[in-house]
Order: sequence, then C-alpha cells, then structure tokens
Amino acid sequence: MKQTAHVRFRRAAIISLAGLVLIGCGAPYAPPAATTTPPTSAPRPTLAGEKIDVGGYNLYLDCKGEGSPTVILESGLEGDVTTWKDVHPEAAKMTRVCRYDRAGLAHSDYGPTPRNAELTAQDLHTLLDLADIAPPYILVGHSFGGLLIRRYAFDFPGEVTGMIFVDALHEDWWEEALALLPPASPDDPARLASFRLYLTEGWRDPSGNFEAMDIPAVVEQVRETGSLGNLPVTVLTAENFTVLHPGLPADLETALANLFQEQQTRLAALSTHGKQIIVPATGHNIPRQNPIVVVEAIREMIEGR
Repeated sequence: MKQTAHVRFRRAAIISLAGLVLIGCGAPYAPPAATTTPPTSAPRPTLAGEKIDVGGYNLYLDCKGEGSPTVILESGLEGDVTTWKDVHPEAAKMTRVCRYDRAGLAHSDYGPTPRNAELTAQDLHTLLDLADIAPPYILVGHSFGGLLIRRYAFDFPGEVTGMIFVDALHEDWWEEALALLPPASPDDPARLASFRLYLTEGWRDPSGNFEAMDIPAVVEQVRETGSLGNLPVTVLTAENFTVLHPGLPADLETALANLFQEQQTRLAALSTHGKQIIVPATGHNIPRQNPIVVVEAIREMIEGR
C-alpha cells in the first residue's frame, strides 16, 4: 500500500481513540488543526540506532548494553521508542536491551497493511535475525504490546526465556467491557455513547488507529496461543486505572477498572511461574511514570534465570 493510503489510515483514528487510550505514551488523540501551508519542525536528532530492511521496508532498532538474555521492548498501540526512554538506558546497565519502532511508526517505514500480531511477530523476528541479536529474549510488552509479545512467544517459543506484561491488555477486553455497559438510551451522555460506538464498531476497523492494526485479527491470533507453561511471567498492573478517557459514569468506570485488573490476573495465570504486582500511585503509562518498576522487574527476571 502506498504512503498516501497510510496517511488516510492515520487521519481516520478519531473513532478508535475517542473510546480508549491504548497508545504507548498514554495521551489522548486530538485531530490536527486544518492548515493551508505545510507545518515546520525542528530537525530530528541523529538516531542512536539503525534502520534495517526486513523485506522491502526498514524498521528502526536501537540496542544498548551487553549480555544475555537480550531484553526486547514492545510498545503499546501507536507507541514508539520514546515509550522506553527512561527504561532503556537503565536496563541496559544489566544486559543488552533493544527497543524498536513497528512498521509505520516514528522512525520506521510503512509496511503491508492491515497489520496483525503474526505479521508483527515475523517482522520482529526478521529484524533481530538480520541485526545478529541472538536469543534468548525477555519480552516486555506495554498495553497493546502485551498481546503482540504473546504471539511472538507462540510463533518462536524456543527464543523466549521470560515475559513481562506492563499494564497489558487481555484479548477479551473489548467484548467483556462491552458486556458491562448499560442498555443504550437516548439520554446517554456523549462520552458513554462514543465509548459504546467504539466497543461495537470502532475497534474493529483497522483504519481507526494510526498503525492500521486489525485488532480483531490480533485478538483471534492471541487466542490461539493458549498457556505459557512454566515460562517466567511478571505482570505489572497500575494501581490507578487511567486506560480510558474520563467522563464515563463513575459506577461503570469502577466496573471497568475491576475488569481490567482481573484480566491482568488472568495473564499471570497463563504460566505456572506467573505473578502479578500492583504498582502503587501509577497510571497506565508505567514506563514513563514509574520506569524503575519496569527496570527492577527486568533485573529480577534476569537474576532468576
């Protein structure tokens, strides 16, 4: 698909992100203001990493540190490498740590669309292979990235030695959240109406997010993965539920918060060596709000091998 089509994907994101914050930086999306002249911006700084052709398009990879296992950092939906700006250098004091931009994000080129978990896993596998970044890997996934690393571990099981989920999504989030909503009413406030629209239609449309990610396809691909066996798993869950934009009825938001936390408990239960840690005084964007918790989880997993 040509770049102009990807621009259309990016401009169609309003419905999706009006309902749910899944992006790595955790900031709500606002559509750009109309302009008659191209915007100007300061030049980007020189990249510390490299761009590698994974099959007709380049992905950006930035690795620091030395040692094994290598830690791979997977951002949330629409999140780029800046998600890990505080985690990356600190964790790299212990071992080699790599962050990257998926196709279509930040420093990487556009790739085939729509995107899904299998395609993302294959991209990452090719990227690491071409960069001579050998397994074993500890996979760290924030938010939507938690779904993507589960598919990677399923497709390449011999390469993964541990997984860390950072306020990560469960594949049943969308359907179970919808089931908690009250019956539709003409008197519904606008915020509730938009959230219901997102959960019934918006999340199903790949053009509803900047990555052109086919979320229903990702959900089905992750449901195929099953148990994680005895793989070491750590689930970091934010104490403060800030996944959603504000404005929903208080009782509904409480129910959704309880669901989200309970689903993360289910993630820990996927492994016989899984555990869940509630991160106090922190919201959904744990990598930026409380990076030391992620670094310590990585340290503990390395030392526990």
